[in-house]
Amino acid sequence: MDALPNQLERPAPEPGPVSVGTETPEAAETRRRVDRQHYAAGRFAEAAQCLRAYLERHPDDPAAVCDLGIALVAQGQVAESVRWFQRALQLRAKFVPALINLGVALLKLNRLHEAAANLHQALTLEPDNPIACFNLGVALHSSRHHEEAVTWLRKAQALRPEHADTANELGNALRALERTEEAVEAYRHAIALRPSFVGAAHALGVLFQAERRFAEAVAAFRTALDAAPDRAELWNDFGSALQGACRHEEAVAAYRQSLALRPGLAAAHCNMALALASLGRMEEGIAACERAIAVEPGAPVPHMNMGCLLLTLGRFREGWEGYEYRFAIGDKKTWIRFEANAEPWLGESLVGKSILVLGEQGNGDHLHFARYLPLLVDLGASVTFLAPARLHRLFSSLRGPISLLADLPVARFDLQWPLMSLPLRFEKLGFPLPAEVPYLAAEPDRVAHWRERIGPAGFRVAIAWQGNRYAQVDFGRSYPLKKLQPLAAIPGVRLISLQMGEGTEQLESLPPDMKVEVLGPAFDAGEQAFLDAAAVMQAVDLVISSDTALAHLAGALGRPLWMALNSAPEWRWLRGRSDSPWYPTARLFRQPIAGDWDGVFAEMAPALAALARNGAAAVPNGRAAPPAPLIPVSWGELLDKLSILEIKAERLSDPAALANVGRELGSLRAALGGSGENPHNLDALRQRLRETNERLWDLEDTIRGCESEQCFDGHFVDVARTIYRVNDERSRIKRQINKEMGSGFAEEKHYRRY
Repeated sequence: MDALPNQLERPAPEPGPVSVGTETPEAAETRRRVDRQHYAAGRFAEAAQCLRAYLERHPDDPAAVCDLGIALVAQGQVAESVRWFQRALQLRAKFVPALINLGVALLKLNRLHEAAANLHQALTLEPDNPIACFNLGVALHSSRHHEEAVTWLRKAQALRPEHADTANELGNALRALERTEEAVEAYRHAIALRPSFVGAAHALGVLFQAERRFAEAVAAFRTALDAAPDRAELWNDFGSALQGACRHEEAVAAYRQSLALRPGLAAAHCNMALALASLGRMEEGIAACERAIAVEPGAPVPHMNMGCLLLTLGRFREGWEGYEYRFAIGDKKTWIRFEANAEPWLGESLVGKSILVLGEQGNGDHLHFARYLPLLVDLGASVTFLAPARLHRLFSSLRGPISLLADLPVARFDLQWPLMSLPLRFEKLGFPLPAEVPYLAAEPDRVAHWRERIGPAGFRVAIAWQGNRYAQVDFGRSYPLKKLQPLAAIPGVRLISLQMGEGTEQLESLPPDMKVEVLGPAFDAGEQAFLDAAAVMQAVDLVISSDTALAHLAGALGRPLWMALNSAPEWRWLRGRSDSPWYPTARLFRQPIAGDWDGVFAEMAPALAALARNGAAAVPNGRAAPPAPLIPVSWGELLDKLSILEIKAERLSDPAALANVGRELGSLRAALGGSGENPHNLDALRQRLRETNERLWDLEDTIRGCESEQCFDGHFVDVARTIYRVNDERSRIKRQINKEMGSGFAEEKHYRRY
């Protein structure tokens, strides 16, 4: 009954005197003959033909009318069967088999309310009819009345405990109620009653897969395959379970078997791509995506997966194009917010335009791609960011001005664009990947509080080890806290927990010799997220994290970050490198083989020990290094320093140097952004200052070239004289800026006249 769990009830012959509404001896004999010759052999068309011939002579026989309806249902003629079941009820108003069968037919037509009504009526007449109880349970489950469904299915099971379909449907209803262990018990009971029950074994495997109980999912799918080895979909699901269990080679073999049975199964091609990528066979994975696209050109998932693989290889332009297909997956087919009354941004000039940026996906994605918002401001846009309210206070530290919204009222913007589509748009406009950090900042008062609370002793390492374990994106990313034991054993190292919610229970079962400090119930207890976490990151020496939002926060703050990654991490961490193009201050530690977290921390431990030794030596008496000095400065000096740093950011190539430049540049930009609206238009003066500093850079390069070649001819003298003349022009521009801005500080230089 895998394909047709709803049960029809055939009326039994009714021997006795002939009367209206009862079955005649001739009718009984006809039905018995139909039973023997046709129903038992599954020849429902012949059964229907026989019954129609009989009903031409005896049109008022309700049992024969009901049997004809059953034959029609068995042939897929469900809508026509309804008429015959209704005819049977006209002939006999309280005919229970007709009520049950009409309920089943209506259920198959998705007329759920009517189906339940007929089945309820049957049960008022025969309260202990197991077939009526079973079908009512199915109808209620289909209409999402799962609690009631469980009640009726349990009654059906009590009345007919040997019926495997009842146990299976009970499992389905319990699963819908998220009563997982009860559902598992029901499915296992169904399989025990019918060992070849493919539907129950498959449902059990799907349930285990959703719960990430991959070893049990593998066993359940194996049971289903033993009964139905020729089903391509089962091999595909079996491969997915194997992949979840990090048995990637076996997963590839399962997908190959699925495709041998059905070469056009796009899902198997698509899943094959992910398994191959997990084995580091990226080009083969891309080829598998291409085969899936060839089978189903309009299917978004293979396009999306191929985009992720291309991003993983650093082929950003192609990858971002594929990543756009994410909006075609699921029920929501467009990202456009019509209430914004705004057109999509297609790369046109933003000068004087308002743009709404639509946040998407999780906290980590918001933190990662918020770096693009100040760039929109630089392009002349008035920027509004639609993001979760819990992130607003943190995002208020972005260089701006940037307006923040949690909900979108009916409003008017010129343009709109999704947050995670900004990389594609900037790529098309020819901008480099923006790696300047920090672009977020912690609140100074909080930093001071946590710096005092944590204290200066030891080498302070803030740690996070788990994301939301029920979120699909966390699959394979988190590691057990106890895996950090080799780090906790390093002399002088203090592990300080940043973990909240999921994973904190592991603090109660640490190994006896492992210590992790906690920051108390007030840590990030408010409605605004990550404020304390950001401050703690500023107060410690290093952050170590799994692939969570906290890792993105540390990177966005420009803090030293070590990430523990699985063997096939998400696309943004690329492959085969220990640095990140997104976060210059990050170092990546990767699993040497799938599932091997011990290997990650075995590599990390000596590096941390060396860092702790060097850090302790560099900080006398174990005291924390003083914060960066804060001093007043003239407007001319500030803008001059900014222009020099911007030139360095474009011309330097060394990652460490760029990271230092990025930190200083971000800090100065934040200071500039927090000074209020400029009372004067300095664009022209800033451009002149920029051009002057670029010229000085080039002149310095030239004169150093002369020095390296020991060439001190007339050209050398001309370049040297030009340098001091251009420097004087630079001083004049800075004085003019100070005058325009009414600066209380002025640069004074007095040299011999020339």
